[in-house]
Amino acid sequence: MASLREKFKNGIYGVAVGDALGGSVQFSAREELRNCPVEGMKDGEVYPAGTFSDDTSMTLALAESLGRLNDVNYEDIMENFVLWLGKGKFTSDGKAWDQGFTCVTAIKNWIYRKERNWPENVLDCGLWEFEDNGNGSLMRILPVSFYIYAKYGKESYAHGDIVRNISKLTHAHQISQFACEFYCNMIYQMLDNSKMSKKEIFERTKDIMNKIWSSENMKAEKEELKGVFNRLFSNDFEALDDEDIQSGGYVVHSLEAALWCFLNSSDYRECTLKAVNLGHDADTTAAIAGGLAGIFYGEIPQEWLKELRGKTVIEESIKDMAGML
Repeated sequence: MASLREKFKNGIYGVAVGDALGGSVQFSAREELRNCPVEGMKDGEVYPAGTFSDDTSMTLALAESLGRLNDVNYEDIMENFVLWLGKGKFTSDGKAWDQGFTCVTAIKNWIYRKERNWPENVLDCGLWEFEDNGNGSLMRILPVSFYIYAKYGKESYAHGDIVRNISKLTHAHQISQFACEFYCNMIYQMLDNSKMSKKEIFERTKDIMNKIWSSENMKAEKEELKGVFNRLFSNDFEALDDEDIQSGGYVVHSLEAALWCFLNSSDYRECTLKAVNLGHDADTTAAIAGGLAGIFYGEIPQEWLKELRGKTVIEESIKDMAGML
């Protein structure tokens, strides 16, 4: 059985490889990919095959801060995002690319407030309108699930405030926050119950989310959230046809698409290719799905790992966190 450290690295590389696979066909129509599906790494219009994007870079920025400090420091995490956006840190080529509007705006809000010495909380920099529910916090959230699990084990689900706050750095609407929490709870179940099937992990996660939403301080939001995420709680979610799965940038659609691909696959290769070939926001869907598949299946195809660019950057960014697991 893989150790916690091995699962962490599999998750990180699962994100990066999925991201790189999808980057070459980002925003391609599903119909186009049906005629010419992605089967492996390929060159994109701007970057060569194996290049990861903001999905992986922001994941590495989060992991680096958590590992270096062995603590959650929201200002330090945001400062890493600043280094990514402004200096190209955590990238394979020294330049940030494919930056999402909501992430960029929140980071610039932080820079602006710091320059003016405003006594503002970094958690107030994120965007909070419904239309700000892109997938930019979900795509990067994986590392904090390992940090929380290493500290709290079976009680990890009770520390959702950390997950939600890391989302709030850029994506402050509760829909984005709870999409991240759902994803992290899927990971806790994988780490805590290595013999459980995917279906059992998914059902257990839904039970936990219901428990969280039924708590006293969540009563006002419960019905709205259950309405937004209602398809995940249906009995036949994984049986949906791919035509029923949307793969754009809305965080709920990204979570649904990633979970659908994960539940309907038998290994990492099948999961990520299924995600990429849904089209549209292909790199992010495959990064989110790839993180889950990397943890659960392991065994990321060696030819894809070989073609992945920026592995030195990845290893340098995750070494401290891997060392503490």
